[in-house]
Amino acid sequence: MLFWSDRCLHGCSIEALAPAVFACIAPRIRKTRTMAEALNNEVWLQDIRNGGGLSWHGIRGFLRLWDCIRNISLADQEDRHIWQLDDSGCYSSKSAYKAYFNGSIIF
Repeated sequence: MLFWSDRCLHGCSIEALAPAVFACIAPRIRKTRTMAEALNNEVWLQDIRNGGGLSWHGIRGFLRLWDCIRNISLADQEDRHIWQLDDSGCYSSKSAYKAYFNGSIIF
């Protein structure tokens, strides 16, 4: 999971939560920084410093971001992918096909 680009904070991306902070991050870092790397020793703070200064709106966004991130702790286990379109949580072409046509009208 990528820290700067995925929707990892209460279903929001950092770009949506703090756009001025996001704009200060170098594109290369946005595309590569994982959640684990960012939270380890608070490396995400260094990403902002390397990206440039923050405006007043950026500081407000930073404080909002800090509030969201400060209580996150990652488990020592690997991430698990869960397919939301099936009760079992496992992907199947049948469940994808069924979801694709969900709500369609049969003549």
